[in-house]
Amino acid sequence: MIKKSVQNLAMWGTFFATSLASAGDGDLPGAKSLSQPYTANSTSEKLQLTNIKDFPLSENGQAKNFFLISNKWSPRYALELKSSLGKEPGPLDEAKTPAYAEARIQCDSDVTIFTESLINSRKTGKDISFRLYNSKSQGGVQYLLPSPQVENCTLSFRSVDNPQLIGAVRLTNIDRAFPVISSLNAYREECHLPRAQENKKIQQMFLTTKYKNHTCPSVVESIEPLEDPEEGFQAKVEALLGQKIPDHFLKNQDPFAPLDFRKAPKLDAIYVASLVFRNDFYGNVIARLLKYHADRGTLVQIEVSDILQSKKDQNLLYKISRENGNIRLKEYRYNSPKGVIDELNEFHRDYHIKILATLSQQNPAHNVIITGGRNIHDGFLFKSKPDYSRWPEMTQYGIDESFVHWSDFEMRIQSQNFTRRIFSHLQTVWNQDASTQAFDSINKDLEVTRSVDSNYFTGPLPLIRHLVSIPFRDQMALEKYYVDMIDHAQFEIKLSSPYLRPTDAITAALDRAIKRGVDITIQTRIDLSGDTLDWLYTEMNKESINKFKDRVKLYEWTGNSILHSKFMLIDDELAFIGSVNISRRSFVHDIESGFLIYSRDYTQRMEKIFDNYTAVSHRVTEKQKRKLFPSILIKIFENEF
Repeated sequence: MIKKSVQNLAMWGTFFATSLASAGDGDLPGAKSLSQPYTANSTSEKLQLTNIKDFPLSENGQAKNFFLISNKWSPRYALELKSSLGKEPGPLDEAKTPAYAEARIQCDSDVTIFTESLINSRKTGKDISFRLYNSKSQGGVQYLLPSPQVENCTLSFRSVDNPQLIGAVRLTNIDRAFPVISSLNAYREECHLPRAQENKKIQQMFLTTKYKNHTCPSVVESIEPLEDPEEGFQAKVEALLGQKIPDHFLKNQDPFAPLDFRKAPKLDAIYVASLVFRNDFYGNVIARLLKYHADRGTLVQIEVSDILQSKKDQNLLYKISRENGNIRLKEYRYNSPKGVIDELNEFHRDYHIKILATLSQQNPAHNVIITGGRNIHDGFLFKSKPDYSRWPEMTQYGIDESFVHWSDFEMRIQSQNFTRRIFSHLQTVWNQDASTQAFDSINKDLEVTRSVDSNYFTGPLPLIRHLVSIPFRDQMALEKYYVDMIDHAQFEIKLSSPYLRPTDAITAALDRAIKRGVDITIQTRIDLSGDTLDWLYTEMNKESINKFKDRVKLYEWTGNSILHSKFMLIDDELAFIGSVNISRRSFVHDIESGFLIYSRDYTQRMEKIFDNYTAVSHRVTEKQKRKLFPSILIKIFENEF
């Protein structure tokens, strides 16, 4: 049941629009809010229909489950019906075995059932009976195409083998259930940026007007580094539970132990982005907390990378999203619009953003962003392999996959206004075009003739901007952004990345920095044992290490883990922190996110963390011996790693 009152949500939506329209509450002068009533993108979502028994009816025959659809925001909206209903024929089954369920869709306005196969078919109306095919056995795809006028539908389905077995799900327009989403989707901004002084290179970089998908500068109340793995986990727990979990909860590694929800904040919306969302301790604790908030009436959006989710991971996320439709799950998979050669990219382009964002109208302190390099995965929490033999449905490390500890970094940002802005920015990615992968830019940057005010960069609080990159749709803007940051450095760059294979343009920018005397220190790893394709990534890093070892200070992490943090620090003033690796994948293939922070205090805190890394590392000066076969592979697949 969608419990939140429409009246309260309408108030929140109005508050959101008006607060971002003003220059206060964290906005710097020159930020102007705009409104976009709908997107021209063809957006697509997926309804997982796993088993008829998973979609029970109430005593009066009504659907208990519901699913939120975004047909008002996108007039070109499609809901893929991903069905496992109907028996999937085995190799010895007769061809007449029914691989479908009898289905019926009833709506308050016209919808179309579109079946994409050798012979495409369409049925349009308010009440349509059709065969809902098992997606695996039929090979085609079925879509529900609701008109923008549709508010509610009921999709029911019946087993062919057992006609008494009936299930159903309600489809409800999300704008009706959560008016806040309309404000989040519609928000756009115009940034009127002053000109920095010619000799203030770092300030020039911060005020750049070159990039789309780049928020206006904001002041944030608090940025806190989360260096320890338990700190990062507990920060997420605290954002959702209102308090940290006790030490014994972590020590016992029982994700189903009782939780105390009495201090849990009242949240309006939650956004979770992660490359993977493992069905392990970390994943189950976060899933329980998200389910609790969804049951209270909070909108929860989860986006992960489809190709890296195991069957067990899917079972966890499908279960909580099926049990409460307030949880929206998007499994990102690149959809090639260019034909056979580009289709290879479908197997390795990832959604690489890692963010937890919480929105609350009730309490400004509960508006939180936690971001960095950590995934929802036990390898980013525990230093040794956990034992989950009591719960065979969970990931069994050492059996289902290997276990390695990843030393990483995150930060916690607290700011009501900036968190709402980031939520809107992430919505542009959520709503990207299903066919072309294009997405709407959140910003329009305009440089004004006036010079920057003398107090613009001297305040006590950090200044921050957020960048989202889809490199195969934004002309590799992230690569240009990194080149710009490096080119603006005057005396020092400190860079941490587990993978080190910069593009040619970034390599050239580093060469230019070296020639003008910039002191560059790179913290990385050579031995990547335990990583996916560790034998290949190790050789990839060796190539760059041999290129730079005599020209910059290179350090190899020697801790009993894989160093996984991703940030760059420039001239004691500027930090860029997020999901971006210094590898070609990040700049050519993967969807990435990063925060540009102007703050001497915070950058110096980050430098201490960087120095902690070098303290458990050794300086690399010797040439790395390379293996022939992986080196040839890297040359063949030049931009894939």
